[in-house]
Amino acid sequence: MFHAVLGGFGYLFIATAGWLRAGFGWRYVGVYPAASGFFSAITLILTWTINNQDSDSKRGTGVAMLNLVGQFGPLVGTRLYPDSDKPYYVRGMTVCGFFMIFVALLALWLRTLLVRENRSWRYEDENKVAEQEAEGDAKSTNVKTVFAILANLRKFNIAVRPKF
Repeated sequence: MFHAVLGGFGYLFIATAGWLRAGFGWRYVGVYPAASGFFSAITLILTWTINNQDSDSKRGTGVAMLNLVGQFGPLVGTRLYPDSDKPYYVRGMTVCGFFMIFVALLALWLRTLLVRENRSWRYEDENKVAEQEAEGDAKSTNVKTVFAILANLRKFNIAVRPKF
């Protein structure tokens, strides 16, 4: 999210400098956050999309969708920077800046969904553990017994390093 916001800030800085007809130095300063935010955001989006899928087919679908959406960039980009907007290209820089902010909002939304899903999985896992303990599962009883023995040995200053 930070990288997308950084890229959006850079693009909007360049657009504002162009709108104010500021010197090239001001626009040049905006190139650094725009480029560093844009390219690092792309890398993070690719990694995040691939690593958050639970099967190979979903990973492949995610990569195909990213490639499909990613190919719109060059098509739209040729229309965002017409010769009539020379030399400042305020419209193109503004659109790119707002799209980078939109990417940050989408990343925040995805993060919220993943946190919610992880909580539900954790809740389900806690319920399964509670059911196993209630049933008196031999495995969980053995683990409790091992921890009780280790705790008693530590009381008598006996060094024990279990390997689990």
